Amino acid sequence: MLIITVLLTMLFFYTGIEKVWYHTVFRIQLYKQPLPGWAKAVLEWGLPIGELAVTGLLVYPRTRRWGLWASVVMLLAFAGYTAYAASEPDGNVVCACGKLFSSLSWTAHFWVNMGLAALAAMGGVLYHRSIKTRNEKKPQRWADGR
Repeated sequence: MLIITVLLTMLFFYTGIEKVWYHTVFRIQLYKQPLPGWAKAVLEWGLPIGELAVTGLLVYPRTRRWGLWASVVMLLAFAGYTAYAASEPDGNVVCACGKLFSSLSWTAHFWVNMGLAALAAMGGVLYHRSIKTRNEKKPQRWADGR
């Protein structure tokens, strides 16, 4: 589970920071997307902030469960968008995904997102089981407080 958490933390940190660092490039690519104008305005800062927030959730053990499940949701949303982009008849959809995935086809990008979402879900299940196991190992107290 630690390997999954580290991988997802690095992924979301890198992609979030890249969108902030190269904000002008990200903004230009984002505004070429076939999305409503209001969605572009929300995603311009909402997406990098969301990715960095997921990074923060993954880093701290108390919030890791939320970070793993937030990772699943974000990666499935990205996969949904890449599926749409792959099926776009004109093929004019520009990738605003940054340097890490820019060389992938939309179909390959979809499968990478699905694989990462499955990995994040597996991390969420493993984390839940580790918490459950840890709680079962705690000493039980008697009803009278002994």
